[in-house]
Amino acid sequence: MTAVAAAWRGAPPWPVAIWLALLVGGLVARPPLAPVESRLLSAAWRMWVEGGAPAAFADQPPLPIWLIHLGWAMFGVSETWARLVAPLFALGALLLIAPLARLLWPERPDGAPLAAVIFAGSGAFAAYFSLSVLAWPLVCFALVGLVGIALAGNGRRGPGWALFGSGIGLGFLAAGTAAPLLLAPVALLAPVWLERPPDGGWGAWYAGLSGGAALGAAIALAWLVPASGGDFAVATDILLAPPGDPSGAARPWYGAIVFAPLALYPWLLWQTLWLAGRRQFRRLGEGGTRFCLLAAAAGLAAALTLGERQAQDLLLPLPALSLLAARLLTAADSRPTDFHAVVPGLIALLVGLVFFLLNLVPVAHLDAVWREFIGDSSLPVWLGGISLISGLTLLGGGYLLAQGTPRELTGGAVQLALMPALLATTLNLEFAASLRRFFDLEPVARQIQALQQAGRPVGVYGAYGGEFDLPGRLERPLAVFADRATAVLWAADNETGVVVSYFKGSVLRLPLRPLYLGTVGDSRAALWPAGAVQATDGAVLRSRF
Repeated sequence: MTAVAAAWRGAPPWPVAIWLALLVGGLVARPPLAPVESRLLSAAWRMWVEGGAPAAFADQPPLPIWLIHLGWAMFGVSETWARLVAPLFALGALLLIAPLARLLWPERPDGAPLAAVIFAGSGAFAAYFSLSVLAWPLVCFALVGLVGIALAGNGRRGPGWALFGSGIGLGFLAAGTAAPLLLAPVALLAPVWLERPPDGGWGAWYAGLSGGAALGAAIALAWLVPASGGDFAVATDILLAPPGDPSGAARPWYGAIVFAPLALYPWLLWQTLWLAGRRQFRRLGEGGTRFCLLAAAAGLAAALTLGERQAQDLLLPLPALSLLAARLLTAADSRPTDFHAVVPGLIALLVGLVFFLLNLVPVAHLDAVWREFIGDSSLPVWLGGISLISGLTLLGGGYLLAQGTPRELTGGAVQLALMPALLATTLNLEFAASLRRFFDLEPVARQIQALQQAGRPVGVYGAYGGEFDLPGRLERPLAVFADRATAVLWAADNETGVVVSYFKGSVLRLPLRPLYLGTVGDSRAALWPAGAVQATDGAVLRSRF
């Protein structure tokens, strides 16, 4: 903590201010989003109710769940605490950026706060900051391990390898096998970035690395052995199991690359950064820069090879890229040019204009045009709920931010860092004003809870990631049917049962009237009695009407 405090002495308050603003806005205005947050929150609830790890969550990394349960034991069960755990890891990562920058480039202390500003002001940080995803604890403990490697490289091998091992072990407990993938390349390839052999030679270095890895393995095995019951085959399955995508959707390998421009917004559009990179290309041969390049490459490789391959995985190389950008900017002694935020600001202005136009053109007309030229798929049902507040906020806020012309480097970086924060805050305002009713799972979840309390079995047709478990405080897990035939057979065996299904299209085309009709994101949810499922041979479970 002393090193963190020293690194942040004299630093601008903007990174933590952005963190706090996004935290409050996200938790207050936005409900948990399915399926992104469902698996972690559902696993925490099921383990809380059942007093252990159900088979469906046997490979779930336990540390975030332990922290959620600790808060529930102290303050009672609430979604607020469960959703606060991931942002606290994000804060930890934010506070570790500056100490790592000072370890890598002690001669340029001005790069430490700038790296934190760039990290907090990136599109990926704003997009995923308040979401309960495992990427945040992974990023945090990866930074712990990177700080340890940098300390060892600076001659403080004891504390360094202890932090390295802690980063591996705790990272494994927090997010599975990805932590070693992020840290091992940087430590093993130390001859690439260390400008001179360490004290004691490379033999001492790799001996310390082995000791740190052993510490990490001991931390991981302290959970893995009891979780597997001592069965080597089960332990291997847990080690090799991907995190899993609760939505059930296949993620192509290029999905993360498509999201990259948004993840790195607005820095990819900052001319000052590109000019600094061109002038300081020779810095790529510097030890600290090579350290960051290795860390970024390891993070990108993990993002492309992890089981989920979701956009959130682009958070993994983001800290190293932020450090690299800060180094290039400070080494080049860069100064922002006039109106340097105009191009990034145009993105906010264009999004605001789209939201504004959605209030002028009837959504029914847009949906008809979409169906004619794009395909049979409908536009999301929540599109008609967009209000004027988002458009006006983005138009006004984007215009004001784009007009600033700070001459000081950190001031220019803060100006750009506020762009993603503006977009995220506007989205939170939109949730508070109109979108929450479309994405709030609690109304449907409460109906399911009431049915269970009445003794009626409930199942779900289609992909299900546990999105109703915590909002409805469901005491029993729902049956999940992968196909209509299974759902029809279940309905025949459970005459008082109810099947939940999702569909898109007009409610006027429904063949029967469901027990309850609600909205879940871009689809509608219908609760069908078993009799209706049998009578129509499962036709009521169609995904489109």
